Amino acid sequence: SDIIISTRVEYSVLLSKYGNDNCKKIAVEHRHHNNEKRYIKKIRNKYDNINYLVVLTEGLKKDYSSFLKKDSITKVVVIPNMIDKYPSELSSLKNKRVISIGRIVEGKRVDEIVEIACEFRDWEFIIIGDGDKFDKIGQMIQKNNLTNVKLLGAMKNKKALEYLKESSIFIMTSETEGLPMVLLEAFSYGVPAVCYQTDSGVSDIVDNNLNGYVIEGRNQKEMIAKLEMLMEDYKLRKSFGKDARKKANEFSEKEVNKKWKQIL
Repeated sequence: SDIIISTRVEYSVLLSKYGNDNCKKIAVEHRHHNNEKRYIKKIRNKYDNINYLVVLTEGLKKDYSSFLKKDSITKVVVIPNMIDKYPSELSSLKNKRVISIGRIVEGKRVDEIVEIACEFRDWEFIIIGDGDKFDKIGQMIQKNNLTNVKLLGAMKNKKALEYLKESSIFIMTSETEGLPMVLLEAFSYGVPAVCYQTDSGVSDIVDNNLNGYVIEGRNQKEMIAKLEMLMEDYKLRKSFGKDARKKANEFSEKEVNKKWKQIL
């Protein structure tokens, strides 16, 4: 083959070892490395015949370039995932609704969303997703008598996007992310976001004080304060939402394909 693209580390190791010299060999990493020593060791020692390593974010490019600093062949490039759809209908941003969509597992820290919701009883908080912490989150909601928090479980993407379109703020409390596609989907509907900073992903999407807020150091008081600012100022939501929409366009099929064509 003229070009081979591999999307799992196990296959990329084989591609590096057995790929012909006249074949362009491209490895793709879709996730955060999470400082996993065995995984990093494979990349550091067994990618010496890979031409391009495609990663999702600038933060990951820095990390993987460090892993491969002794590798003179592999070039690390950033090509994000693309959003499936750039919708024509936008959120009105008038509903008193904050939304979270994602897996309900330890690293997503959905428990903090419930804690934050206690401060805003006049706003509805929609939580969409499933995972091993689902029952625990349900118990927290019940214990705090949070009638404004709706734990809806997993649902098809089309239905989840309908809820997103009717929301005014997206909230993300994850500890780690690769490139959070649901955040891009929120932006495509013109919904601003308030997120905790992560090592990768969040700052590649959210421009602080322009289309949302990025909270450093998992400061819950600041998270609450920024949410309150957006809740109380419709014009601010509209301004942030307009820039969020522009940002989402950078991850459209057309724009991402341009990046792929540069290396293909």
